[in-house]
Amino acid sequence: MITSFRVRNLRSIRDSSDIELAKITVLVGKNSAGKSTLLRVLPLIRQSSERPTKGPLLWYGQFVDFGTFKNAVNVHNPKDGVTIEFQLSIDGNIGKKNTDELDYFDIIESTSFYSDLNDVRIRLTIGQNEADESGKARSITLNTGSDDLTV
Repeated sequence: MITSFRVRNLRSIRDSSDIELAKITVLVGKNSAGKSTLLRVLPLIRQSSERPTKGPLLWYGQFVDFGTFKNAVNVHNPKDGVTIEFQLSIDGNIGKKNTDELDYFDIIESTSFYSDLNDVRIRLTIGQNEADESGKARSITLNTGSDDLTV
C-alpha cells in the first residue's frame, strides 16, 4: 500500500515534500500551486504501466495529458528532470494464494522477503538534460530501509 509520495520538478511543483496518504487526504493551496498535478501523479503511473511507452512515463494517455516531458518538467529547473518518489508498506499477504495451494518454497520466500518491508521507498528520476524530449530514466532507486539499490 502506498503510504506517501513526493514529487519534485513536475510542472509548477518544485518539491511537494512527503504527502502522507490516509483514508481521506485533503490538498489545500493557492491557484496554480500544483494541487491538480499532485492528483494526476497516480493516474500518470497507472497509464504508464498499462501501455507500452518509449520512456518510463506515458505523459499523454487515457487518464492524464501532460503533453511531453518537456511540457511536464518544471520550467525553472529543467536540468534536474522530474522525480517521483513513493513510500510503501508491503504486507506479507500481498498476492498470496489460498494456503492449500502454497507449497513450502512459496511460504519461505514470501515470509522472508516481505517481513521487513514496512518502509520501502521507490524513487524514479526522469530526464537527462534540457534537450531530452522523451524523458529517459536517469535513475531508479529502491530503498528498503537497510539497503539501497540504484539503477
